[in-house]
Amino acid sequence: MIPKEYCIPSLKRVWLVSLSQVVPLRMIKKRNIFTVFVFACFLLFSRSVLAETVALPLSLDSQLLRSMIIKAAYTDEGRTAVLAGHQGGCKSIVLSGPRYVIRDNSLVFETKVFIQAGFSIGETCILPTSWEGYVALTQIPVIDDRWVLSFRTIESEVYNQDHEPARVMGFFWNLIKSHVFEYLSQITIDLAPPVEDLRLFTREVFPAALQESAQRILGSFRPGKVETREETITVEILADVSQEKREEIFDEEVLEQEEVDRFISTWETWDAYFVQMITALPREELNAGERELILDVLLDARHSFEDELLESGGKADFVRKQFIEAWGRLSPIFRKRMSDDPARPVLDYLAFFTASDALVALDKAGHGLGIEISRNGLIHLARLISSKDITDLPYAFVVDEDLRSVLGLGDPVPFTEPSFDGESIEIDPEEFKPEENEWLLCVKGFFLATAWAETDPRQAFRDRITPWLVPKGDVIIYLNKVKLLLNEVSTRVFSKTDLDRGLSEFYNLLVLSTAWQETCFRQFVMKGGKATYLRSYNHTSVGIMQINERVWRGIYDLNHLRWDIVYNATAGCEILSLYLKKYGLPDLEMTGSGTTSDQETLARVVYAVYSGGPSHLRKWKDALNKGRPGVIDKLFLEKYRWVCSDQWEQIGRCL
Repeated sequence: MIPKEYCIPSLKRVWLVSLSQVVPLRMIKKRNIFTVFVFACFLLFSRSVLAETVALPLSLDSQLLRSMIIKAAYTDEGRTAVLAGHQGGCKSIVLSGPRYVIRDNSLVFETKVFIQAGFSIGETCILPTSWEGYVALTQIPVIDDRWVLSFRTIESEVYNQDHEPARVMGFFWNLIKSHVFEYLSQITIDLAPPVEDLRLFTREVFPAALQESAQRILGSFRPGKVETREETITVEILADVSQEKREEIFDEEVLEQEEVDRFISTWETWDAYFVQMITALPREELNAGERELILDVLLDARHSFEDELLESGGKADFVRKQFIEAWGRLSPIFRKRMSDDPARPVLDYLAFFTASDALVALDKAGHGLGIEISRNGLIHLARLISSKDITDLPYAFVVDEDLRSVLGLGDPVPFTEPSFDGESIEIDPEEFKPEENEWLLCVKGFFLATAWAETDPRQAFRDRITPWLVPKGDVIIYLNKVKLLLNEVSTRVFSKTDLDRGLSEFYNLLVLSTAWQETCFRQFVMKGGKATYLRSYNHTSVGIMQINERVWRGIYDLNHLRWDIVYNATAGCEILSLYLKKYGLPDLEMTGSGTTSDQETLARVVYAVYSGGPSHLRKWKDALNKGRPGVIDKLFLEKYRWVCSDQWEQIGRCL
């Protein structure tokens, strides 16, 4: 007897049948049965662990389904289906206004029906009679082996124009049965194109070393179940996947520079794709909440990249995780805003949704699959949703007006003069005399601004930035000039917001405190006889307000952030006003000026987001609740209190 504890019960019958087909049981020596049996059980059990069938979802919500039905079957003028005669004719059957409702996990298709019958004599219709109402069909979606989705009707209802159950006279009922029901029963949707797009995309997310595994997965694609629930029809795309044993990089291992560069390049492609993805949304239809969520996801992704790069140099699965997280948060917006217009390429959108959902499903199947986000894969997805002819995903630092529009940030920050494109420029510090009167500086600035194009551009640029170099000795004149600039910029930016006017003074104090904390009011520094823009210690942020170049890519112009102090200050003021409205005020539930302690807390909340991104706010709160505020928070609070109490003599600590 074979002990029961050595066998998996669910596999016992399978083994005995298989064994009897190969070798008669009586021919197996008794002493070998135990060994062979246990080994076979082990193989079968191992296979069940290492190989599995994954269901990749192809989801059609009622809105997208309606658009696809209109595109396929309501192709006559005004998105109608003329089944007999013509619209406005003496004899006609016209369908219009189709819609799908998923009720109690059942699919209900409804369409408006207009039937007119009469006798035509010339252009005159004699004895016209008509019926107008609705036909509702309860249907079961069915998918065949060729990926054609059809709908089997199991129940029908007829309603009058007031959506009340109606009894239709025999003549019209016969027309409904012979024309309307017959036409609707023939409607199908070909899902083969989005499935093929999924194959192309899936091939791209497997590295070259795993293409054999990819081909096995793609070759196993087949239709599975069709489920109807929660406003969505989901068609399963079944795929057989097996886990591959892969060498993993542990967190403590130091990456080679080549690997870090590859990580940066991959992330930059993903970020460029992300911008393409969100700018493909119909911006005029987005509401304020949707714009805010998109901005949140974008900023979180970019700040997380900066943190990842500084902490570990970049992990192989970081971009894939960002893709999955971003899609999880934004997919409802894309499905809602991109699937309601049949005039759009809804099949391409379905392919885009399906490929994105599939990446999530494959990721859940296990890390052993080895899937990665590739440039070609992202380009493929971008082509599905963009109206542009996309051949690449460049990572550019120019202002993207479409991006600003989608995010609800308004018109780009204006600039009146060209910016310098370089890392440094030779300047003689003696050219600037801090003791000169302000009126003389203004006169010089006016003539320089009007004549710069007629002179050496580099010299004109030197003359523009020289007044913003910190002079040796007494810095009060310089400080007062920068304070004046910041007050003017903050007042102008605040006037364009819808913030409570009572917060104006607080906002100006916040701007001054931030500039003090970030750079000690400096836009430029001198190094070896050359002037250059001030960079952060980690080389991510620039200028007087330390605008992060990657985080705000496409929203502000790179060179003007570096070389134009007014432009940089304006960008910083815009960001502070955005964070004040979006995070500061809602967090404190405060709309007025409040008490001194309230305003200090409000300033700290806004600065916590400004310095570390939206996700940093929770960390700041946790530290505060534990009574262990961070060093940066303490330093900012110190600057804020100095600004509020006019302790400008403290500037000597950093200038």
